[in-house]
Amino acid sequence: MYFSPKLAIGISSVWLGFMLGMLISFVITTTVPPYRPLPVPRVPIESFDTLRSLGVYVVRTTSEYGSGFGSGFSVSDTLIVTAHHVIRDVETILVDGEVAEVIAFDRKTDVAVLRVPSHPRPHLEFADPAIGDKARAVGYAGYHGKPWVMIVPGQVAGFVDGYVTFAGGVGSGMSGGPLLDTEGRVIGLASHAFMWRQWGTPNPTLANFVPPRWIIMVLAETPFYVETVQ
Repeated sequence: MYFSPKLAIGISSVWLGFMLGMLISFVITTTVPPYRPLPVPRVPIESFDTLRSLGVYVVRTTSEYGSGFGSGFSVSDTLIVTAHHVIRDVETILVDGEVAEVIAFDRKTDVAVLRVPSHPRPHLEFADPAIGDKARAVGYAGYHGKPWVMIVPGQVAGFVDGYVTFAGGVGSGMSGGPLLDTEGRVIGLASHAFMWRQWGTPNPTLANFVPPRWIIMVLAETPFYVETVQ
């Protein structure tokens, strides 16, 4: 069968284009998988008592803009630590159903200390984090406007601008909650999602936690706290 030179060139170009397209498609599908949001692990509401037994509480707030909530944890019978942005510009704060007052805070490090009526409470202690440490982010994430228990496993990925970077999903509402090591000690306080420096967009699998030393600096401003760092 005879093909003219022009026809032969045309067939070759089509074949080459087809093969190139297949190669590009293969490279794209094998090196850049489609984005799939990480599933948000939620624990039934009955597990609230589990976190309360650890000393982790819902911090409920009301303001002129409505109601909201975050997370917090106890370091003594009267002191609850949370993130400052959780209680910023609010009118009332409730912890475990009781009115709390702000007695110390630091906007720069995003730490706030609340005082609540004295009751026997579990006390969480602090420990220094290290890269590679296995950890669990604990708190109450929002789901349809209500707090759900969240326990997210992961590990310490590094330190950015002094913050502890946690490789694990952290949901909205977990701000102020603790990052616990394998022995149940606090190695960070949930502050904000990690931001890519170049684009300024949040990464859903990384979060920045306030390190224990910054938390203790704010606690040291109160007369009610006795340092318990190991």
